[in-house]
Amino acid sequence: MYETILVVPPDFHERILLNELSADRVEFSEHAHDIGQCHAGAAKAQGKYLIFTEAHCRPEPDVLAKCLQAIRDNPDWAGFSCQSVPITHNRLSKAEAAMYMADIEYAMHSHPWRRILDQCFVTRRDAYEKCAGFRPELGHFAEWVLAANYFRCGYKLGYFPEARFHHYYTGSLGELREFTLDFVAGEIRYFNELPAASDNLLEPPSEWMCQGNYDRDAARSILAIAVKSLWPPPIRFVRHFIRSIGKIARWSVSTIFGDRIARGIAEAHVVWAQTGLLLANAIGSQSMLNARFKNYIAALIAAQRLAVIGELRQAGRARQDVVEDLVEASPDVFAPRHTGFYPIEQYQGHQFRWSDTAAAMLISVSAGTRQIRIDCLPVRDLTSGACDLRLYLDGARIPPGQLSTEKQRVSINLDAAAPRVLALGWTCLPMRTFRDSRRLGLAIKGLELA
Repeated sequence: MYETILVVPPDFHERILLNELSADRVEFSEHAHDIGQCHAGAAKAQGKYLIFTEAHCRPEPDVLAKCLQAIRDNPDWAGFSCQSVPITHNRLSKAEAAMYMADIEYAMHSHPWRRILDQCFVTRRDAYEKCAGFRPELGHFAEWVLAANYFRCGYKLGYFPEARFHHYYTGSLGELREFTLDFVAGEIRYFNELPAASDNLLEPPSEWMCQGNYDRDAARSILAIAVKSLWPPPIRFVRHFIRSIGKIARWSVSTIFGDRIARGIAEAHVVWAQTGLLLANAIGSQSMLNARFKNYIAALIAAQRLAVIGELRQAGRARQDVVEDLVEASPDVFAPRHTGFYPIEQYQGHQFRWSDTAAAMLISVSAGTRQIRIDCLPVRDLTSGACDLRLYLDGARIPPGQLSTEKQRVSINLDAAAPRVLALGWTCLPMRTFRDSRRLGLAIKGLELA
């Protein structure tokens, strides 16, 4: 009835221990990561159903019988996760378990589709294979991607708490740092392979969507138009001058330092959060320790995202590569490499992005007469003096004859003799907001090249 496969990494040294285990077969995988080992084990398994678990998890003796009962009782389930019961041994491991158990409870009971835990996941083989299985290159983020694939394919995932696996939490900050880095690296690798923000289930992190704000070349072009926007001044010259100096200072920093200051600040937050965590572990209550633990993990993830994106930028794609890709692409305000933009938001069912009061993006155009249309939400009047919108192409201000400005749309006429990649930029005055410290420019819901 059952086939047990033990998958071990290629450098596994304790081979004498394998003789004491009750596995039907031992597979030496090329992967050291447990997601890769899950992938390898599934490829070798012969059964109709697959049950995944990990070496630091202890199933209760009746798990297999209960899983078979769940399969019989729920024929509409393509898979399900069992209950994860924490095993803790010190205060940090209790804080770790409290944080992850809260996330597991949310995923199992409230989230519409994220019901996969590789520590205790049961699935039909055909559904698993159709959904491409665990992807080793994504690390632990592969759990989320596989769950999203089940949802896209129309499969139903369930939760069966009667089958219980006991999960050991180390409470080791070193292992936690390694785990979060693995998850973040897989997350960024996944979004890097997508065209812009095309995944409607997995939301890209703000660090990924705003990475263009640290592009030195783009920051240099925004700095140039920010200087040009000083003249001619609007009616309120002094206020406009002060704000323009602020833009110049802000983009001067990105031009000179790129993402180094942001990464330094993020690492400082990690050090501060870790200090608070260690103090809470020494003298604080368990509830205080739990809160400090969550703060530390949040700071760690933010810093690691910036670090992984920075390494990708340095080792991967130069700006010319981006230009070559854009020649074949349509303008997309939700692409991650635009400069001077905030993350994606929702307003009355519409997806949109706020720009800063100075922003730039690359637009590819083929030869001939074209019109670039920028459509904005009806939250500010683009024709008013309170907006003072000024647009630039390749650093030169667009003359009024090429522009048509309506309350929520700007149309730019251009005639290209040959295919080109243009740097479209703009400056405007900030929109007055209540309790929002951001410098809000245009609320863009879409771009069109007509």
